[in-house]
Amino acid sequence: IGDEDLVYSLASFVSEIGMVPVICATGGTSENLVPLIMKLAENYGYPVPMVCLDFNYDTLTHMLGEIDVDLIIGSSKAYKSSKAHGVPLLRMGFPIHDRFGAASRITTGYLGSRFLLNDIVNTFIRKKQEDNPVGYTYQ
Repeated sequence: IGDEDLVYSLASFVSEIGMVPVICATGGTSENLVPLIMKLAENYGYPVPMVCLDFNYDTLTHMLGEIDVDLIIGSSKAYKSSKAHGVPLLRMGFPIHDRFGAASRITTGYLGSRFLLNDIVNTFIRKKQEDNPVGYTYQ
């Protein structure tokens, strides 16, 4: 969830690492995102995700009650939806107002891609630990 260019870039990245986007949503209204996402789905061989324009976070909260997703990638504004449905949130885009240092995160180029991959994997690890009564321990 984010600006069209961010949504497309993230959908491309997660497709490249073997994930399947389910919803590609933006608050924008440009129709340019639709064919780009359709082409990604065709290139990677997965069903075309829902491409939502003029999207808001209340709609996300409602949609999460009807579909199954493993991860939300979006700004801090997606936290309420994330918490309501127990779906982990990886904060990307703007605004990120509940994490220190978000404005100085490197998110572009080779280094930014490595950091993004680490962030995605660590988000899944954190969710597994939180959902497991043992959590993570050496004992």
